Amino acid sequence: MRTITTVIKFFLLGMLIISCSDEDVEEQLPLTVTLISKGTTQAIEGQEAVFTFDIVLSRASNTDINLNFALNNDNSSYADLLSINSPLVVSANQTKATLEIFSSEKRDSEYMLSDDQSFSISLESYTGTDEEITLEKMESVSLKAQEEVLPLSDEQIELLNHYKENGMDLSLWIGNIPVTVTVESPADGYYAFAESFEKTYTGLSNISLSETADADNPMLVMNTNAFGLSEHLQYVFRNETIENTEGWYMPGDEYAPPAPLYILNVLGEEKVQKWINKEYSFDVKVDKLLFNTDNSVKYIYEDEAYNTPYSDEGVDIRDEYEAITGVNFQYDFPLWNELKESCKTNSELFENVYYGGSLHPDHYIMYSTISEDDWYNEPSNFKEYTSSYNQETGEMTYKFNIDHASAGGYTIVTVTYQSPYINN
Repeated sequence: MRTITTVIKFFLLGMLIISCSDEDVEEQLPLTVTLISKGTTQAIEGQEAVFTFDIVLSRASNTDINLNFALNNDNSSYADLLSINSPLVVSANQTKATLEIFSSEKRDSEYMLSDDQSFSISLESYTGTDEEITLEKMESVSLKAQEEVLPLSDEQIELLNHYKENGMDLSLWIGNIPVTVTVESPADGYYAFAESFEKTYTGLSNISLSETADADNPMLVMNTNAFGLSEHLQYVFRNETIENTEGWYMPGDEYAPPAPLYILNVLGEEKVQKWINKEYSFDVKVDKLLFNTDNSVKYIYEDEAYNTPYSDEGVDIRDEYEAITGVNFQYDFPLWNELKESCKTNSELFENVYYGGSLHPDHYIMYSTISEDDWYNEPSNFKEYTSSYNQETGEMTYKFNIDHASAGGYTIVTVTYQSPYINN
């Protein structure tokens, strides 16, 4: 019996020694902190997002430990793009806490990034222990630059702030702004425009501060899909040209007009087929939208729209009779861009472009002034052009007329923009 009692005593003593030894070893381990991501570590600038990390100490402490983390980027001006819930506390006898990093939703006018940026997470300081605490491994989060949205310059931001101080917040309509447009095309035209029709389009316009804006002239520019009309104006342009098989695109027909036929031969079969297949982009820009203090927008300028195939230096044949009052659409169509350059050095091409083979949408769209009724139809469908903006609702509206070569009168265009920054 004594022997058994002695063995038990030695066993218990051994366990005690081992236990004490384990505690000594644990206390001798370095105190480190590890960051473990719980999900995404990437967001687009302006997108509301939360990056979550588990904070794990290598061992518990018998006191609360306060950890102060920071975000680091080479550019100090980006310091406010993200926020962090730091410092945070790892409670006594615990090893875990949660670190959160926040990306806030904001207006496109507030975007700063032109390229993607990474932000490293560092342990800046700590309290609650005399031991040294080190970060086991550096982790980071990143913000991606918003596509198609160029950050405003310091000068532009100053202008926007100046306008806002004077009661006009143009940032409501800067960025990719939702737009709805309805077009009412009249009857009695030619080809696809013989019958009246109504179409409604929805989309986005990329809008920014105009380069012509200054302290006294608050102006915006619709860089893409101006007035939401890119799709419709492409429809009109195509039905005046490549889809007009009765008066323009007539390959193999002995009565085909010579100028378009010449242009098609210059383009070649491959490019013509790509055009038929809608493989070329088509976009519309409108500049100098001047915001007035009476909640209207000036966007129609006398004699600044043209019904001519030329509107670029080098192939400019405008004269006083070709300038009209209307929306000054600026088109981006790759096939015309290419031909325009060739026209500068090729006189035969120039002549065929001029005499009916142009691929410049201006040659077909906006034929008549909209300052007065230039059609004299009975009954008239002419509408005075209007505009308005409302900073409380975020709505911006326009109504105006356009016409084109094969039209039977004015097409009525009704446009509504709704700022995404208003909580209705």
